[in-house]
Amino acid sequence: MAGAQTGRRGVRPPGPGGNPLVLGIIAALWIAGGVSIGLYVHGSWRYIPAIFACGIGVVFLRSAAGAYVQRLRSQSRE
Repeated sequence: MAGAQTGRRGVRPPGPGGNPLVLGIIAALWIAGGVSIGLYVHGSWRYIPAIFACGIGVVFLRSAAGAYVQRLRSQSRE
């Protein structure tokens, strides 16, 4: 795996991460946007952008969970 390899000086490159709270808020906004598109936009095509927006929200939610777990692991090692 490319992400697990060390660099020239033996320092690992930064992994996925970020502030879990910010990522969770962004996820909630995307999911809320997808739900509102599904409920309030009229037309048969509304399901495509609604599912797409909710999918992006789920990706951000997964990143928030990963960042939270990574933060917990780094705190337990210290």
